[in-house]
Amino acid sequence: MIVLDAQNIAMRHGKDSFFSTKGIEIAVNFWSKNGHKVVSFLPDYLFDYDQVAVKKLVKEKGFG
Repeated sequence: MIVLDAQNIAMRHGKDSFFSTKGIEIAVNFWSKNGHKVVSFLPDYLFDYDQVAVKKLVKEKGFG
């Protein structure tokens, strides 16, 4: 069983500029093709667009 930290994978693939779902897909496909069961997880707040937008704005303004 492979457990993926999807948030970090997505941000690293997006070079810390954007959340790249493609990065998660690449990681899941890699491990699946090599015969592993794969589970990935995301924090709850990433499922709420408003919370994500606020965190992004805070970071852009240099407060976070």
